[in-house]
Amino acid sequence: MNRVLSPMPWRTHDQPITINNPKAKKIPKNYIYCTEYKDFQFMAQKAKLQLGWDYHELKTRHDAMITVPEKLVHILETLVYNLNTEGY
Repeated sequence: MNRVLSPMPWRTHDQPITINNPKAKKIPKNYIYCTEYKDFQFMAQKAKLQLGWDYHELKTRHDAMITVPEKLVHILETLVYNLNTEGY
């Protein structure tokens, strides 16, 4: 799998997006920090301290879908479940 992985373009992490859909604006914000990948530590800290964000950690590098897929799926399923039960 490592031979087909490639770095994610940096600008995808520091360019703000504009959300105009009122329903989309209500969806809770979540940040999943892969703690063994220190390049995004400053962004994780910002998300952790930012009001209105839910923060999650996985002890892995940035390829959680490969290294800890069950743990990642658990977080994602919980987020989707919460969206469904809260009427989003």
